[in-house]
Amino acid sequence: MPETISRGEARRASANDDGRADARSDVLSVRNLLHPRERSRFWLALVPSAATLVVFPVIIYSAGGLKAEGGAVAVVLGLVILVWVLIQIHRARLLGGAIRVTSASLPQVQEVVDEVRQRLDYHGRLEVWILEKVDGQVTLTSYLGTKMILVEGGLASDLVADDKRAQLTFLIARFVGALKAKHLRLTPLQVVIASIKSLKFLNIFILPYERTIVYSGDQLGLACAGGLCAGLGVINRLLVGKEIAPELGAEGVLAQADDARRGVLPRLAQLTSSHPHLTNRYLNLLRFGEQFDRRDYQATIDTIGPELHAKLVSSKPISRGRLAPWLVGVASLWLPELLVEVDAIAVV
Repeated sequence: MPETISRGEARRASANDDGRADARSDVLSVRNLLHPRERSRFWLALVPSAATLVVFPVIIYSAGGLKAEGGAVAVVLGLVILVWVLIQIHRARLLGGAIRVTSASLPQVQEVVDEVRQRLDYHGRLEVWILEKVDGQVTLTSYLGTKMILVEGGLASDLVADDKRAQLTFLIARFVGALKAKHLRLTPLQVVIASIKSLKFLNIFILPYERTIVYSGDQLGLACAGGLCAGLGVINRLLVGKEIAPELGAEGVLAQADDARRGVLPRLAQLTSSHPHLTNRYLNLLRFGEQFDRRDYQATIDTIGPELHAKLVSSKPISRGRLAPWLVGVASLWLPELLVEVDAIAVV
């Protein structure tokens, strides 16, 4: 099982109900709650991307001179600024067509936001908006100082009830935790890559990082919610919808997660996605919950059969994946030279 939190934090979180309430009033150590592979996947994304972007202006200069290089830089900067402007326009539209969460407008939601910010020790600027429709139900925008969480109104209305408050805390904490952990620090880089067709191959290195920070967000959400059931309840809702989610059995989800994890085609399908399979998120959250919330973990495990339980217990701990960044980093040393050679061949 991944070592993501200290033993002391695990004991405080799972000892008893009073202890859990006390733990929710403490400030969490975000670093200890992140997925084991997040750091290595960050370097896996950064090293080849940085190496390519360093040499790319040289290629443009060799092909078209200083004027071409200056034009390319201006286009990239213009695009980065354009995205920021579009976000500001979107925010201006929100002012006229949505509700910004405050203690005056939506006090129940604001209370959850304040609690999460306190637990994660996040004091940066943040706006939470409630809209009628949101792609994905909850989204986060963090770009050049603008930080917004958009929540679909139907989802917010379902989760403000006392019995669903922990699920709302889980969702809000996922994104506040992403801001605290600076999960979106590669966004400007991704904007540049998306704008230059010849650089889109770099997504091969960036997508593993994006999938890993989804796992980290789930773990941060669980830590703030204080219980494994809240996190698994949200994943169930994403899997089958709110109406049938309470009827979804853990054994069926875990069996399907095992098939998806072992199957070649499901693993290949995930390679091109910025999000892991929902069944994989369920499995990762359950593994994390074993050490963070032992009581809810045991209650979930008791509902599955002995064969599936044996598979879950015998699965290997998640490694930190330190080897991959080193291998990619060494290969990236030859990437600039390779790109220059390719450009020289194209010119000839």
